Amino acid sequence: MVAVILLPLLWGLWRYLQFDFAEVPGVDPPADCQAANWLLVGIDSREGLDEDEFLGSEEMVPGARADTIMVIRVQPDPPSVELLSIPRDLWVPIVGSGESGRINGAFNGGGGRERLVRTVEQSLAINIHRYAEINFFGFQEMVDALGGVPVWFETPARDVASGLDIVDAGCHVLTGPQALAFARARQFESFENGEWRLDPTADIGRTSRQRQFLSAVASSASERIGLSGIGALNGVLGAAADNMVVAEGTGVSDLLGLLRTFAGGGAQVNTHGLPVQDAVTSGGAQVLELRTAEAQAVLDLFRTPDEAPPQPEGLSGDLTVPETRIVTDADLGEDRRSEALIGVSQTECSAAG
Repeated sequence: MVAVILLPLLWGLWRYLQFDFAEVPGVDPPADCQAANWLLVGIDSREGLDEDEFLGSEEMVPGARADTIMVIRVQPDPPSVELLSIPRDLWVPIVGSGESGRINGAFNGGGGRERLVRTVEQSLAINIHRYAEINFFGFQEMVDALGGVPVWFETPARDVASGLDIVDAGCHVLTGPQALAFARARQFESFENGEWRLDPTADIGRTSRQRQFLSAVASSASERIGLSGIGALNGVLGAAADNMVVAEGTGVSDLLGLLRTFAGGGAQVNTHGLPVQDAVTSGGAQVLELRTAEAQAVLDLFRTPDEAPPQPEGLSGDLTVPETRIVTDADLGEDRRSEALIGVSQTECSAAG
């Protein structure tokens, strides 16, 4: 009887200790039993990946940059998840720099985790309570641990830069590498009326696809863990633990609570995008601006009524994060490449299968 109680606890502690913990100033835990906002950052580090023609290798592309930025609000009672994607091209004041820039650029350089946390907080007026960061290899491993993720394609689709190659319409169970190619697609094309069409929805389309993909992940995780139990849970946690960085102070209950709420089957997952508009900086860079008044209804979902809003603060001076490439004015002049919104329907995929 004692073993029945202790073994799951020891297993959970063992998996917890495998995570990589980092000091992230600016991350403040919520009050007990309150909803928590996780800042989830997908980075483009090639660490752990074999060299290929689409991603290159760690030697070819050293360092890491913020490729995906999302805020996930986990509400414990009743269980629910609100997921907000933040476009990389969102033009905001970068905390500690005295200048504005694309929000993903806040991650670059020493101390980038703290700079990104505080920039998100102060530009959106929402508190960040937890922080998690995953690299390309970890993303692939977690998808494969789920046995793939079903995605519905209305037409054949491709992206010659990311490696996405869907030869026919319908439901496709994407493997880790395929899912990464889908999530990274920036030159997305669909085959319609006998020709390939490039859909110019830019950063907005990319974040829409990522939100829909994560909804499919949540549904797949719930189904997979429900069917396979501890084996599937162990695979997902193992992939996460080996490839994810979380902020110091994150407890076992926090990580298991995130997984349980997001993929336990009892929580409603709602996805949101920020209302934005196209803009051009004084230097000629094409960016996105927040439509502040319209955004408040969405941002209110990520605020706790009795919690003080984030206060303007500088950086702590902690530079423990490994140095990454610093974005220059020349980088900001790059054209935004076209992307397309694609339907991801778990229901349609289940029916098709």
